[in-house]
Amino acid sequence: MINLTPSQEQVAIIESIRNDERAHNKKFREMYRALIGQEITGISSEKYEKVRSYAEGLQRALMGELGAVERYRTFLKESSHALIGTMAIVPQIVDHVSIPVIAAGGIMDGRGLAASLLLGADAVQMGTAFLACPESGASILVQRFLTIGTVDNK
Repeated sequence: MINLTPSQEQVAIIESIRNDERAHNKKFREMYRALIGQEITGISSEKYEKVRSYAEGLQRALMGELGAVERYRTFLKESSHALIGTMAIVPQIVDHVSIPVIAAGGIMDGRGLAASLLLGADAVQMGTAFLACPESGASILVQRFLTIGTVDNK
């Protein structure tokens, strides 16, 4: 996808996102090792398909992110547990782990940040919605997709 970006500015943004994803992967592996005492085995069964356009790449990336959120919810034994919001689950996690907790999901302002920290989170991850702001530097395609759900000019 980097080869299809329309500008160096967009290359920097995509590289930053890629690097964040790599860091997340590393952190999840460390958390798994700390919790289970073993390395994660196996790889994704998803086959890589080359994208034909930058817009298609952005759309696939966002759909992948949304799919990941849905998969995270299935880690719980009962589907009803997936309905627990960030503010309800943060203190439960804090009480049961000995590693730093980063609250994420639905935190959009200072009140959410403050609440997360008061509930015991060590840090807060905020971001996706901010990509729609003009100051974010995200391309108009990303902003359009986040606000109206498509990259088309319709």
